[in-house]
Amino acid sequence: MTIIRGITIKNESGTSAEIVYVGLDVTATATTGIPVLAGATFENTWPLGFRNKVSLLSASGTPTVSGVVWGV
Repeated sequence: MTIIRGITIKNESGTSAEIVYVGLDVTATATTGIPVLAGATFENTWPLGFRNKVSLLSASGTPTVSGVVWGV
């Protein structure tokens, strides 16, 4: 893909402490990542300007995460 058009990341955990951090073109950390709380979804359908990687980090536990990245 040359242009990322959208992304959806769902934290499927039911445990409130299992926050997932999403990093776009950076390695996700608690300070550089976008927090996705348990049961929540991070979704964006307009270009974000990242091209190289998506990284995920769990604050604690082992939450199930699902998602999709689409583009052209």
